[in-house]
Amino acid sequence: MPSYLDDGFICPQLPLVSAGNEPLSSDVPKDMQPIVLPKVKLIPSLGLSVPGRILDRKRYLYDNAADISTFDWMIGWDFMGNKKALKRVRLKLNNRGISFKGSKGEPLDYSINDIFEHTNYMHLVPANKKIATQINKIQVGDNVQVDGWVIRAETAKWVTNTPVNGDGGGYLLVCRVARLSPQKVWPIFK
Repeated sequence: MPSYLDDGFICPQLPLVSAGNEPLSSDVPKDMQPIVLPKVKLIPSLGLSVPGRILDRKRYLYDNAADISTFDWMIGWDFMGNKKALKRVRLKLNNRGISFKGSKGEPLDYSINDIFEHTNYMHLVPANKKIATQINKIQVGDNVQVDGWVIRAETAKWVTNTPVNGDGGGYLLVCRVARLSPQKVWPIFK
């Protein structure tokens, strides 16, 4: 668990929450200040609310980013949350990156653009131990709702990049995570 979680914190505000099948982004309120902890400064750049299925997850303990983020998730919605579609795509998280292939070594049935428009790869930064425990219990295939702030993190050793495309990819300060019904059916691709 990241070292800063000894005390953790309560998120000062939550972003707008998605009520449908698509992610929802929101601006950072003008009065929201960076969160300054003993070893890291977290600067929110975008609110993000994502309902989706966990496509892959990876735990990291020994790289530099593990100081603030020990879990990465690949989350999919719309057709990328549908089990039938997922049988045709292989996703793999490794070394803080992602790879895609068609199942059984075949070419992908979907374009890379379609996949990227319906997935999000995020480095999870839990706000406190309770949220870290919830994140730890969520497995590949679970349907979840995750709400938080896309952040730029600054430590004495390194600084994360700020996402430039507004899709929410990157480091996500997780303020709330909840399981959705395992029976949720995501739409089939076009």
